[in-house]
Parts: sequence; C-alpha cells; structure tokens
Amino acid sequence: MAGGAGAARSGQLQQTIDRLKAETPREEALSQIKAKDKTAYAKIQNELAEANAQLRKLAKEAGVSVPDTTEEQKAELLEFLDIEADTIAKLLETDKTDSASAMRDFYRLVRKYKMTALVPGSSNSASSGGMGIGGPGFSVGNNFNLQMYRTTGEESYREQLEQDLLQSLNRGANSIRPALEALPYMSDDFKKKLAPYVEDYKEYLDSYENLNPYGVPIPEGNWAGSGSVTEMGLTATLANLYFPEIIDKSYAYKAAAFLFGCHPYHNYSLVAAVGAARPKQMFYGNNRADLSFIPGNVAPGLLFRRPDHFENVDDWPFFWGENEGTVAGNSNYLLFSEAFKKMVKQK
Repeated sequence: MAGGAGAARSGQLQQTIDRLKAETPREEALSQIKAKDKTAYAKIQNELAEANAQLRKLAKEAGVSVPDTTEEQKAELLEFLDIEADTIAKLLETDKTDSASAMRDFYRLVRKYKMTALVPGSSNSASSGGMGIGGPGFSVGNNFNLQMYRTTGEESYREQLEQDLLQSLNRGANSIRPALEALPYMSDDFKKKLAPYVEDYKEYLDSYENLNPYGVPIPEGNWAGSGSVTEMGLTATLANLYFPEIIDKSYAYKAAAFLFGCHPYHNYSLVAAVGAARPKQMFYGNNRADLSFIPGNVAPGLLFRRPDHFENVDDWPFFWGENEGTVAGNSNYLLFSEAFKKMVKQK
C-alpha cells in the first residue's frame, strides 16, 4: 500500500478505534453508528446474524441449547466490536501491517474462534489424531491461545491456555503433547502441575511393551499406523527434553527405529529417501502414476490384514491405506525429526 493511502487508512482506523473505545455506553455508540452510517450498521447486523446462525448450527449439532434473545445478540455484537477495536489498535501499535483487509480477516477469525471453540462438539473444539497434526488433546482453542500469547504477550491468553490445558490433560495420558508444546511459555508452577501427568504418560508408553516387540502403537484399522508412531515419537521427545528425569530417550528411539525400518513385512524405511536400509520407493502421491515417490513422504506403513498379517506393499503404490503421503503425516514427521535431532544433540 502506498504511503499516502496507508496514512489515510490509518487515520480512518484511528477514527474507528476512537468511536469504539468512546466512554459512552456501547448501546449508545451502536445507535450513533446507525444514525450516521446506515450501511455500516446494516453490515454489522448482517455479520451478527450470520455469526449467530453459525453458533446456533454448532450448538444444535452438539445438543446444546442457545436461547435467541435480543440481549444475547447485543452482547455478541458488543464483544465483536471490542475485539475489532483492540485488534486494530494492536496491529497499528506494533506496525505489523497496514493492510485493512488483513486486519478485518484477523478480527473476524478471532470472532469465529470465540463463537465456536467453546461449543462442545464443534470443529474447533474437537481433538485430532491419526495422521493429523496435533494429535490427541489438541484443539484449535489451545493453539489459538498459545499463538496469541506468543504474538501479543498478553497474560489473559496464557492464563486461559493454562486453564484449558490442565482440563485437557484429564482426557488421558496420551493427551499431553499440547501441554508440552506450550511449556516454554508457561510458568514454573504449570511445569510442576504437569509432572504427574508426564509420569502417567510414562506408564502409558511402557504398556506398549506388552502389545508388540517394538514398543510402539500399531493400530489395526483400515489405515496403517505410522501416524500414531510419529505422534508417540514427537510427544516422547518433547517429554524427554523437558522431563528427562521421567522420560528417557529410549522411547523416541523406538519410534524412530520403527519408521526407519525396524518393523514387520520388510525392513524398508517408511520415509522416502531417508533410512539406513532401503527407503520405500513407491508412494501414493502426486506422481503415483510414475510408480515413484516424493522425497520426505511418510507412508502410513504397516496395514493389519486380519487375522494375523501386517503388510506394506512396495511395488504397487495404489494401496493408499499403506502408501499415501499426506500433508498432515509429512508435517508431523518434520516436527518429530526436528525435535528428535535436538534431543540427540542434548547431553
């Protein structure tokens, strides 16, 4: 944006901030908007209606009752205006950007999070797992507060994050990763509270020794399980970096060994172009018709064929449950490999 246009836009935004932060009651400020700019007022009302409709849809899916009253609508709108003012002000103060569209997109994202993350059963409150990034216990709400605290340094985000993470830890021992990822930004007190859950996680990891000789999770569904192994490796690596007295390095090495060839059916690495023996040479990816691979692809791996057979075909890539390279699976592997490298170098 040119300097003159940017300055003009900044001036307009400052007027918006002054209007929204005026010491008059917010209801009166809204009335002033209606009186001075009916188009802007109508746009705000339309956005509010759309947001309420989305909230109502999520609530219905979750079986939650959300009364539709004028006062609640007004409260939602006023919260939206407050977020708009604060966000625009921060972006101007930190000189992050002078793009009006980026500012609008950002506070709309904030509003969308506020309206969906706390509705049980919504896409923003659900955990992800399998080949997905985040794994058990991860939620958009946790990640949102973490990134907002890292960006703004505002204690309110950290406090909310700590509260949400402590609640998520009660979902089970395998839900500990988000708390470990946030740990560098949390208080010493939070680390003390986290320690007992890390001990529970160690018991959880040890339980795999009774399930298979590799000591890693091997799912038996219709999608092979290297995503679960990668998730275990990343979580165990982070746990070792922050709690080496509880989680030693052996758990992360088990996950890495399985991915790089120590598994049933063949000793090929499940990571294309990486591995001590021969890495897999055929993946279900964008170049699958060439019977080839993309370096860095991570195969789902060992698919369980009932009643007692594990399989990973390497001469025919079209078994996607065994050979498909996915953005989520590859990304999670990159996170694991970077953390693993740091762990190996650490004395």
